[in-house]
Amino acid sequence: MIIENLIKYLLMGVVFTAVGFGFLLVGAHRTDITCEQVDPPNTRCTVQSSWLGHFRQPPRSAYPVEQAAVSDSCDSDGCTYRVELLTPFETVPVTYAYSSGIDAKARTADQINAYLAQDGGQPLQLHTDLDMGWFILVPILFVLIGLADLAILAGRVIVRLLGWRTA
Repeated sequence: MIIENLIKYLLMGVVFTAVGFGFLLVGAHRTDITCEQVDPPNTRCTVQSSWLGHFRQPPRSAYPVEQAAVSDSCDSDGCTYRVELLTPFETVPVTYAYSSGIDAKARTADQINAYLAQDGGQPLQLHTDLDMGWFILVPILFVLIGLADLAILAGRVIVRLLGWRTA
């Protein structure tokens, strides 16, 4: 009976923690976009993503950027969106995942397009917040529940190893 309870806490703790971290890994990205005219009118944009704003991923570059656009992915549940940088050769997504909230993505694309329309000038630097917004609280809650279960498991194992009796 005691072993079954310990296994239950272990499984719940691991599953909740893994699911929470999985959602954070997929969705909690901060994206920085830097665009500069390297030889006007040609513009190079570099996209730097980081997990939770700290753990940087390799940067992606698009050159020569002709336009920024918002693309959509629709199904029976509705549509989700992402910003893409369009070159004559390829389409470079600013984020790999599609997410809700077309307004913020349209503002980002509009800012990039306004920069592309001007002649020369200072580089454009855009910083997007974490893609998940307030929804980030849900995976954090999963992680905390999972860690609490693992802490309870560790406490019970320690109490058992020390031979203490609990009421």
